Amino acid sequence: MEPDNLGVETLEGNIANINLVDILIMITSGGMVGTLEICSANVVKKIFFREKGVSIVSYPPNPQWRLGDLLIEMGRLTPEKLQQALEKQRETQTLIGRVLIQNQYVSYEDILYAIRRQIKEELFELFQWTDAEFVFRQGAMNQETRLADSRVMDLPCFNTESLGNVAKLFKYVSAK
Repeated sequence: MEPDNLGVETLEGNIANINLVDILIMITSGGMVGTLEICSANVVKKIFFREKGVSIVSYPPNPQWRLGDLLIEMGRLTPEKLQQALEKQRETQTLIGRVLIQNQYVSYEDILYAIRRQIKEELFELFQWTDAEFVFRQGAMNQETRLADSRVMDLPCFNTESLGNVAKLFKYVSAK
């Protein structure tokens, strides 16, 4: 890793040359804190490595993994309750998960499970990418990172050690 012009250590390249799984294993096994940004075509995924775990944000968000839709698929929420919650979300500008819990439409455990599933699905999608630019900024907390992090920092996140284990498992299975 090399320091950038702001003194922040970075690692950058293309996953065609450096395997994403190896990058994730390096970050998680080293206990690093920072942001991994991966760009392919018109999709950007940012993985936030924090002391308390890992969160992922996609730009644009993948409609396939929307929280409300996952909860409906899981049988934990009805489409009608989701519509009510979305209306309340627009009024209050509150995260949809909080609205669902505050109105007792779902439990915290349901939200936790659905968010973990979102993260897993986003990761497995990432593992399929073969050509994408990436940059990891260790400890970087610029304005955009703080904004994105504030959207997810109170939400449950994927355990960093679990992410490392998933990456190792994917590497093992891919080698077969």
